[in-house]
Amino acid sequence: MVSQLIRIWSKPGENIVVHTPAYDGFYKVIQGNKRQLLACPLEKQSNNWMCDMNQLETLLSQPETKILLLCNPHNPTGKVWSHSEPKTMSELCERYNVNVISDEIHMDMTLGDTKHIPWSEVATTHWALVTSASKSFNIPALTGAYGFINDDHSRAAYSHQLTQCDGLSSPA
Repeated sequence: MVSQLIRIWSKPGENIVVHTPAYDGFYKVIQGNKRQLLACPLEKQSNNWMCDMNQLETLLSQPETKILLLCNPHNPTGKVWSHSEPKTMSELCERYNVNVISDEIHMDMTLGDTKHIPWSEVATTHWALVTSASKSFNIPALTGAYGFINDDHSRAAYSHQLTQCDGLSSPA
Protein backbone atom coordinates (compact mmCIF):
# COMPACT_ATOMS: atom_id res chain seq x y z
CA MET A 1 0.00 0.00 0.00
CA VAL A 2 2.77 2.42 0.94
CA SER A 3 4.75 1.71 -2.22
CA GLN A 4 1.80 2.54 -4.48
CA LEU A 5 1.16 5.82 -2.65
CA ILE A 6 4.84 6.75 -2.92
CA ARG A 7 4.67 6.27 -6.69
CA ILE A 8 1.46 8.32 -6.94
CA TRP A 9 2.58 11.26 -4.81
CA SER A 10 6.26 11.55 -5.78
CA LYS A 11 8.75 11.07 -8.59
CA PRO A 12 12.12 9.32 -8.57
CA GLY A 13 14.72 11.45 -6.81
CA GLU A 14 12.20 13.35 -4.68
CA ASN A 15 12.36 13.34 -0.88
CA ILE A 16 10.39 11.41 1.70
CA VAL A 17 10.78 12.44 5.34
CA VAL A 18 10.92 9.68 7.96
CA HIS A 19 11.43 9.83 11.72
CA THR A 20 14.45 7.73 12.63
CA PRO A 21 15.24 5.20 13.85
CA ALA A 22 12.68 3.64 11.54
CA TYR A 23 11.16 0.31 10.64
CA ASP A 24 13.55 -1.27 8.10
CA GLY A 25 10.77 -1.69 5.54
CA PHE A 26 10.55 2.12 5.19
CA TYR A 27 14.18 2.33 4.04
CA LYS A 28 13.61 -0.49 1.54
CA VAL A 29 10.39 0.87 0.02
CA ILE A 30 11.87 4.36 -0.38
CA GLN A 31 15.09 3.07 -1.93
CA GLY A 32 13.21 0.53 -4.08
CA ASN A 33 11.09 3.33 -5.52
CA LYS A 34 14.19 5.45 -6.19
CA ARG A 35 13.21 8.20 -3.78
CA GLN A 36 15.47 9.93 -1.26
CA LEU A 37 14.98 9.41 2.46
CA LEU A 38 15.39 12.50 4.63
CA ALA A 39 15.93 11.42 8.23
CA CYS A 40 14.37 13.39 11.05
CA PRO A 41 15.99 11.75 14.08
CA LEU A 42 13.92 11.36 17.22
CA GLU A 43 15.82 12.35 20.35
CA LYS A 44 15.59 10.33 23.56
CA GLN A 45 14.65 12.57 26.51
CA SER A 46 14.07 10.75 29.82
CA ASN A 47 11.55 8.02 29.00
CA ASN A 48 10.23 9.62 25.83
CA TRP A 49 11.32 10.19 22.27
CA MET A 50 10.92 13.72 20.93
CA CYS A 51 10.75 15.19 17.44
CA ASP A 52 12.58 18.46 16.85
CA MET A 53 9.79 20.30 15.04
CA ASN A 54 12.20 22.97 13.76
CA GLN A 55 14.31 20.30 12.10
CA LEU A 56 11.17 18.66 10.73
CA GLU A 57 10.10 21.99 9.25
CA THR A 58 13.50 22.42 7.60
CA LEU A 59 13.14 19.01 5.93
CA LEU A 60 9.50 19.55 4.90
CA SER A 61 10.28 22.99 3.46
CA GLN A 62 12.65 21.61 0.83
CA PRO A 63 10.93 21.87 -2.58
CA GLU A 64 11.87 18.26 -3.41
CA THR A 65 10.08 16.94 -0.31
CA LYS A 66 6.73 15.41 -1.29
CA ILE A 67 5.81 12.95 1.49
CA LEU A 68 6.01 12.56 5.25
CA LEU A 69 5.98 8.82 5.95
CA LEU A 70 4.77 8.74 9.54
CA CYS A 71 4.77 5.71 11.80
CA ASN A 72 1.94 6.29 14.28
CA PRO A 73 2.63 4.96 16.95
CA HIS A 74 6.30 4.97 16.09
CA ASN A 75 8.18 1.77 15.37
CA PRO A 76 10.72 0.86 16.75
CA THR A 77 10.69 3.35 19.65
CA GLY A 78 7.11 2.73 20.78
CA LYS A 79 6.50 6.49 20.94
CA VAL A 80 2.84 7.40 20.99
CA TRP A 81 2.48 10.89 19.56
CA SER A 82 0.70 13.41 21.78
CA HIS A 83 -2.20 15.29 20.18
CA SER A 84 -0.10 18.43 19.71
CA GLU A 85 2.71 16.63 17.85
CA PRO A 86 0.74 15.31 14.86
CA LYS A 87 -1.28 18.55 14.87
CA THR A 88 1.95 20.52 14.40
CA MET A 89 3.16 18.04 11.77
CA SER A 90 -0.11 18.44 9.89
CA GLU A 91 0.16 22.23 9.91
CA LEU A 92 3.74 22.03 8.61
CA CYS A 93 2.76 19.58 5.86
CA GLU A 94 -0.06 21.88 4.80
CA ARG A 95 2.29 24.90 4.77
CA TYR A 96 4.78 23.11 2.48
CA ASN A 97 2.29 21.06 0.43
CA VAL A 98 3.60 17.71 1.67
CA ASN A 99 1.38 14.61 1.52
CA VAL A 100 1.25 12.27 4.51
CA ILE A 101 1.22 8.49 4.64
CA SER A 102 0.46 7.46 8.21
CA ASP A 103 1.31 3.83 8.97
CA GLU A 104 -0.89 3.01 11.96
CA ILE A 105 -0.37 -0.73 12.13
CA HIS A 106 0.57 -0.47 15.83
CA MET A 107 -2.44 1.68 16.80
CA ASP A 108 -3.75 -0.88 19.29
CA MET A 109 -0.42 -1.25 21.06
CA THR A 110 0.13 1.56 23.52
CA LEU A 111 1.31 1.42 27.10
CA GLY A 112 -0.78 2.51 30.06
CA ASP A 113 -3.35 5.23 29.51
CA THR A 114 -1.58 6.69 26.48
CA LYS A 115 -4.10 7.30 23.68
CA HIS A 116 -3.31 6.81 20.02
CA ILE A 117 -4.30 9.84 17.91
CA PRO A 118 -5.25 8.76 14.36
CA TRP A 119 -3.84 10.97 11.62
CA SER A 120 -7.39 11.51 10.34
CA GLU A 121 -8.15 13.55 13.49
CA VAL A 122 -5.49 16.16 12.73
CA ALA A 123 -5.07 16.01 8.94
CA THR A 124 -5.30 19.21 6.92
CA THR A 125 -3.80 18.16 3.57
CA HIS A 126 -3.65 15.11 1.28
CA TRP A 127 -3.18 12.01 3.39
CA ALA A 128 -3.54 8.27 3.58
CA LEU A 129 -3.87 6.20 6.73
CA VAL A 130 -2.77 2.60 6.22
CA THR A 131 -3.03 -0.21 8.73
CA SER A 132 -3.77 -3.88 9.20
CA ALA A 133 -5.12 -6.34 11.71
CA SER A 134 -1.84 -8.24 11.47
CA LYS A 135 -0.16 -6.79 14.58
CA SER A 136 -3.13 -6.62 16.94
CA PHE A 137 -4.71 -9.91 15.94
CA ASN A 138 -1.75 -11.82 14.46
CA ILE A 139 -3.35 -12.05 11.02
CA PRO A 140 -0.44 -12.12 8.54
CA ALA A 141 -0.50 -11.02 4.90
CA LEU A 142 -2.15 -8.22 2.99
CA THR A 143 -5.65 -9.67 3.30
CA GLY A 144 -6.09 -7.88 6.63
CA ALA A 145 -4.65 -4.60 5.38
CA TYR A 146 -6.73 -1.55 4.65
CA GLY A 147 -6.31 2.15 4.13
CA PHE A 148 -8.14 5.42 4.00
CA ILE A 149 -7.24 7.98 1.35
CA ASN A 150 -8.85 11.34 1.88
CA ASP A 151 -9.32 12.64 -1.66
CA ASP A 152 -11.09 11.15 -4.66
CA HIS A 153 -8.27 11.80 -7.15
CA SER A 154 -5.61 10.06 -5.03
CA ARG A 155 -7.98 7.19 -4.25
CA ALA A 156 -8.66 6.65 -7.96
CA ALA A 157 -4.93 6.87 -8.77
CA TYR A 158 -4.22 4.33 -6.02
CA SER A 159 -6.84 1.94 -7.38
CA HIS A 160 -5.42 2.35 -10.90
CA GLN A 161 -1.87 1.71 -9.64
CA LEU A 162 -2.97 -1.40 -7.79
CA THR A 163 -5.08 -2.95 -10.53
CA GLN A 164 -3.50 -1.79 -13.79
CA CYS A 165 0.17 -1.48 -12.83
CA ASP A 166 0.64 -4.01 -10.04
CA GLY A 167 -1.91 -6.57 -11.28
CA LEU A 168 -3.78 -6.89 -7.97
CA SER A 169 -7.28 -6.86 -9.36
CA SER A 170 -8.77 -9.10 -6.72
CA PRO A 171 -7.72 -10.45 -3.34
CA ALA A 172 -6.45 -14.02 -3.38
